[in-house]
Amino acid sequence: MEPTVGLQIKRLRQKGLTYSEISKRLPKKVAKSTISYWSKGIFLTQKNKLMLQIKQKAHTEYGRIKALNTNKKKRELYLSGLIKNNIGLLTLIKDKRISKLILVALFIGEGTKKTSGSLVFANSNPEIIKLFLTLLRQCYPIKEGQFRCTVQGRYGQNFDELNHFWSKKTRIPLKQFYKARIDPRTVGKPLRKLDYKGVCRIDYLSADTYHDLSTLASLLLQ
Repeated sequence: MEPTVGLQIKRLRQKGLTYSEISKRLPKKVAKSTISYWSKGIFLTQKNKLMLQIKQKAHTEYGRIKALNTNKKKRELYLSGLIKNNIGLLTLIKDKRISKLILVALFIGEGTKKTSGSLVFANSNPEIIKLFLTLLRQCYPIKEGQFRCTVQGRYGQNFDELNHFWSKKTRIPLKQFYKARIDPRTVGKPLRKLDYKGVCRIDYLSADTYHDLSTLASLLLQ
């Protein structure tokens, strides 16, 4: 290292410049370790010391944000890859046999097996309820008038609004809704999740549909 370059590094460091800023001002490329060596023991005024700390903090924050953005882009690519690999499977749902297997899987997870006169399914996720009804309507010759709905919500919720919400999601008329129920465990407790729409219970009043689906569930579990 030429003495003149070493002196230049020292002078620049005394002005409160970071290693990156010093490197840009040198006439030729110098390793960061070399700049660090020549910068040792240099006296900095309080002003320059504060300025250097601010720059270093800003550089660290910039690095953190850059890393977050890089990781975000990697995750977006990863997720888009998963979508690309799996989206083709959705065409299989047009096959009634495949739809029925998905339907029975939902029934095994969230359906009620203790009834014999009707098919009962309940969930708090509107999209799961919607999927269940879509598959049910696809797999069986449904009579829409045989649907019944019961909404169970938390204490303090507006049940008229909940019933309207679920009626729109299920495409089941409000006249086919039973009286909404309050979850007794929530009485006197504050409502924390303002977007919570309660649990929607679907009753389809068909013993034949229930027995057919529960038989398939038993065969599948065996």
